[in-house]
Amino acid sequence: KFERGEKCRLRLKSKWCTIPTDNTNPTTNPTTTTTNNNNDHMTTPSTERDHVHAVYDAIATQWHHTRGKRGVLWPGATQFLKSLPKGSMVADVGCGDGKYFPAIWEAGSYVIGMDMSIPLLKTAVGSCHANVGGGGSSTKVGQKEEETKETGEQQGKEEGAAAVGPESRRIHPEKKSLDSRPALIGADCMHVPIKDASCDAAICIAVMHHLSTVERRLRCLSELARIVKVGGMINVQAWAMEQEKNSKRRFAGDDVFVPFNAQPRYLDRVCRDG
Repeated sequence: KFERGEKCRLRLKSKWCTIPTDNTNPTTNPTTTTTNNNNDHMTTPSTERDHVHAVYDAIATQWHHTRGKRGVLWPGATQFLKSLPKGSMVADVGCGDGKYFPAIWEAGSYVIGMDMSIPLLKTAVGSCHANVGGGGSSTKVGQKEEETKETGEQQGKEEGAAAVGPESRRIHPEKKSLDSRPALIGADCMHVPIKDASCDAAICIAVMHHLSTVERRLRCLSELARIVKVGGMINVQAWAMEQEKNSKRRFAGDDVFVPFNAQPRYLDRVCRDG
């Protein structure tokens, strides 16, 4: 997390780089090696196109079903969102299925979500549940009123049942209009189509480790700094090479492929040119 207007240090691939937040170009520490001296990094490498973009497009339905059902949010991100002043405009760069949208809305802020995967963005629309009354029950946002009517016996059972959906996917009924028509952008984080200094804050969660070069990671950070106002805040989180002892995940190196167990019943087949 860092404040716009100050220099920060972020660790990328076990090396340090300095990210200026005054709209100048990022500079790297002399110990950080780079591979390109031109704008080659602005073109999506085949590694990302084939193993990130195409994969997320294909598994979007399963990704949303499994992640949405569990409702797991990274604690550091939710704490950051709760700390923002109410009414803040937040850019969620790499928002995926919008799992942080409810946390932003419930904190009293507004969000512009952006992701490269259109299939994932589609799952972000109307994916929340609205808390109803004090009985702990909830209904899916966007359901027709007549479909939610229950008989007395059914309603009694519903009130005693667990709320539909995880806590992280529930919002207050008065905010359901935000969920039914969220502000979404399909775009690459190399070119964030948001005006300079137009956001109060930005989050970029679990995105950086999908970018295959140092130059592209620096470009993403530079774009985040560009769209946030001076004095605003940016929260960037990614998978760590260093895992806790009880973690099931171990990485053999800095940049590795991580398998995803796709289930055929959820798999969307996406044909791409080239």
